[in-house]
Amino acid sequence: MITDLLREYGKQCESAGLKPATVILSFAPLKGSADLNLLDFLGVDLPEKARDYIIEGGDASEAPIRSLLNALRVYGKVLRTVEEESISVPIGVNIEQLTKSNFSSSIRMIAEFERAIDSDNKEIAEQANKIKNVS
Repeated sequence: MITDLLREYGKQCESAGLKPATVILSFAPLKGSADLNLLDFLGVDLPEKARDYIIEGGDASEAPIRSLLNALRVYGKVLRTVEEESISVPIGVNIEQLTKSNFSSSIRMIAEFERAIDSDNKEIAEQANKIKNVS
């Protein structure tokens, strides 16, 4: 998991007396199995549980919202771990547009992350619940 990498990187920087560079977490909205295939081709490791959630029951119509909710969940979990363990590595966020067809979903993800970026894990969870209830 990314938190293991952040933890180890922070320790290595500390022992070398170096200030850690910002680690950029990249997220992208997914519209369906074609996007998942592209991620596979690019070598992205997306856990099976997340895949199943995003393309729940083969119904891709809600995939963009589910991928947004999954991204916020992962981001919140990373922030919680960084805070709880006092990991000194700064975190940044990058939102990707995989294809022309998911451009509007990427814009929505940017807007939601703009709200989440200065929030704590609890506020991010509340934000995700609001998105889930509206969609």
